[in-house]
Amino acid sequence: MVESLFVVKVDGDMEVREPWYGVRLIYRLTGTSQPAYEERIIIVRAESDDDAIAKAEQYSKGYESDTTEYIGYAMSFH
Repeated sequence: MVESLFVVKVDGDMEVREPWYGVRLIYRLTGTSQPAYEERIIIVRAESDDDAIAKAEQYSKGYESDTTEYIGYAMSFH
């Protein structure tokens, strides 16, 4: 079940011809009575799987908060 969907532009120049990648990131939600996790899929243009993950992890730094912690798990899909 998809509870919500957000679209965020992560990298700059839309004229660059690079392939699109989807990167799955897992976050731990803190301050809850039971263990809870959030899965986010970020779409980026990148030159490789490693480049896509690096771009998505850069985005994750801005998403983290007092109640949301990136656990370091990222999976790239091309």
